[in-house]
Amino acid sequence: MLSTEAGAVLHEKTGRTLGYGEIAAFVKNPVTDMAPVQLKPRNNYRLVGRKIPRRDLPGKTTGATQYSMDARPAGLVYAAVSRAPVEGATVEAINERGARSVKGVIDVLARPESVAIAATSYPAALKARDRLDITWHEVEGMSRFDSDEAMQRHVSAARDLSRNGFPWDVQGHISSLADKSSRVHSAEYRTDYVYHAQMEPLNAVVSVTDGGKKAEVWAGTQAPANTVDAVARTLDISPDDISLNRSLLGGGFGRRTVPSMDFVVDAAWLSKELERPVKVVWTREDDLRSGHLKPMTAHYLRAGIDARGNISAWQHRVASDESIKLLDRPSYEAFGKVPVTSMLGSSHRGADQGAGAAYDLPDRLVEHIGMDTGVRLYPVRGVGATPNNFAIESFMDELAARLGVDPVVFRLRLLHNSARGRRIIETVAGMADWERERTGRALGVSYTHYVGTIAAAIAEISHDRKREKIIIHNVWIAADVGLAIQPDNVKAQLEGGIVHGLGYCLSERITIKNGLIQQRNFHDYAVPRMADAPHVRVELLSGDGEPTGVGETGSILAPAAVANAFAALTGKRLRHIPFTPGRVREALNS
Repeated sequence: MLSTEAGAVLHEKTGRTLGYGEIAAFVKNPVTDMAPVQLKPRNNYRLVGRKIPRRDLPGKTTGATQYSMDARPAGLVYAAVSRAPVEGATVEAINERGARSVKGVIDVLARPESVAIAATSYPAALKARDRLDITWHEVEGMSRFDSDEAMQRHVSAARDLSRNGFPWDVQGHISSLADKSSRVHSAEYRTDYVYHAQMEPLNAVVSVTDGGKKAEVWAGTQAPANTVDAVARTLDISPDDISLNRSLLGGGFGRRTVPSMDFVVDAAWLSKELERPVKVVWTREDDLRSGHLKPMTAHYLRAGIDARGNISAWQHRVASDESIKLLDRPSYEAFGKVPVTSMLGSSHRGADQGAGAAYDLPDRLVEHIGMDTGVRLYPVRGVGATPNNFAIESFMDELAARLGVDPVVFRLRLLHNSARGRRIIETVAGMADWERERTGRALGVSYTHYVGTIAAAIAEISHDRKREKIIIHNVWIAADVGLAIQPDNVKAQLEGGIVHGLGYCLSERITIKNGLIQQRNFHDYAVPRMADAPHVRVELLSGDGEPTGVGETGSILAPAAVANAFAALTGKRLRHIPFTPGRVREALNS
């Protein structure tokens, strides 16, 4: 009888052990044909499902943890880079005189899309960069781009039923939606561009050696392969000749996955030119101005209601760019050129993204209307599931209100085929004491099935009219994540995701005028602060299934829960995230 213990295989009768590494050394071929065996009973697990201290926390708490910002190889110089202010613009002319007069400046280097200052210190590089006079040759179309006008085009495309979209989720027939329904209800929702807003500034150190034939990289990256490939392309060398020192990163949310790895490539290009190690740091203003944005979206939904108060037909049209189409073409093609990031979270197929978790909508058409704005885009945490869930779950509440049915009861009806889904809704309703009357406060519910996880959240809010501020007091989450490997970490992910999602729905917004991103730093791109964080309670309903994902679930749930709570509190519906004071004011006065 064999068992495993502390990284080794144990023969219980003789007490002999073999370490996993020893076994790997003599196993020449993988086992491809195994008879079924009885797995270890869960009550014998020593690590899985237990509270295990995180080894990274002490270093993060004391400041001992090393990030790429801390890398200082011998001979290091610093660089600040000016990039094209409008997507697609190129350098036309440079006046370097003022920059070269700054003490510590080593050189001024240019590529078609950027100009860099190399200096003995980062402050010197920044000071010199401010004295550069660059004339940019702008792309005519993008130099006139306006995000408000683009939103109107998105809305028009979503509304235009004569314009066929990509059929993401189709079942039955909705062509006769009006004929087989006693009532048809429609609604529209919108979401703005969003920035990744990771806390650690983008930075990297690259040292190119051996006459440009080898390179060493220090970077916090979510995609090591993309990082190595991007440096290899830049230096025209083999990936085998690049060593990557991968450090922890202070947040990424997708930004440090971008295949171009622009912030690392900056350092690689400069190190090759200067033949010295180079550290590049993007300021917050650099990152906002040259960020990769989450697409804006417009949603048009219609639902037919039959004589018994059931949804007889469902249509959801999503107008958006596909965020990986231009900047990650290999992934887009690998996914079959379908709008996968745009449409995640919008399907109601029972076997899609969590078996037995979907609402029962027998006749439905969920489709994507492709938009091509030319804006630099890439997935942000929650991808398309965040706006899609906001639209779906807001619309569910509107339908419940039309029918005079409690929103929780309405969802339970739609989940009559899903014991798991009903259990989640019932649990979160119990956690929040859903039926208890509140004075000056209200509750809103949101449900999702995403990457195998089933979850629901209820938000308790109030509205401070004097400060024009929605206040989130409490959030309750119930989640079925299958087997929770580390329950504490799962809860932390859901808690953090809720706070992240509150930023999406309350304040985070990018606007573009004449091709220029208008926001500059966290004073005009507001993220949630400590004072904005609600009390979050999480209950895990671990089942017998495989472990599922929770990294994005909290952020997906938050916007609709808040919107539905606001409608319950005021009788007014918020349809455009983020819920800025102006939009709240407009809704209350409508």
